Amino acid sequence: MNELSDNFERERKEREQKEEQIVMILKELSQHTQDNLSRIKRDRERNEEQIVLLVENVIEKLKIEMVELEI
Repeated sequence: MNELSDNFERERKEREQKEEQIVMILKELSQHTQDNLSRIKRDRERNEEQIVLLVENVIEKLKIEMVELEI
C-alpha cells in the first residue's frame, strides 16, 4: 500500500512539474507574441508615415512641374 501511495505522490509531483513547465512556455510564447505585435505595429506606423512623406514629395514635384509647364 505504501508503494502505491509513493507512486501516486511521485506521479502527482511529476504531473505538477510538467504543468508548471507548460505554463512557463505559454507565458514565454505570450510575451514573444506581444513583443512581435508591438514591433509590427511600430513598423506599420513608420511605413505609413513614410508613404505620406513620399506622396507629399510627389505632389510637390508635380506642382513644380505644372508651374514650369505653364511658363
